[in-house]
Amino acid sequence: MAYGSYEHPQVLELRKFRDEFLAKTIAGRMFIQTYYLISPKLVELLKNQKSVNILIRKALNQFIKVIKK
Repeated sequence: MAYGSYEHPQVLELRKFRDEFLAKTIAGRMFIQTYYLISPKLVELLKNQKSVNILIRKALNQFIKVIKK
């Protein structure tokens, strides 16, 4: 939602983090399950909230900088 495309380069980085880091631990897999349970509801609530999406994208961009190091 924040990047507008499932193929956006930042989304690809987040998927890589999910697959190569989170999915390898029990806690990570629990986080993934919780995210997929909650995220559709959040998308529906926030899809037209441009300012919120900008803030989410900025936070994700900072997170991606950290995980790429």
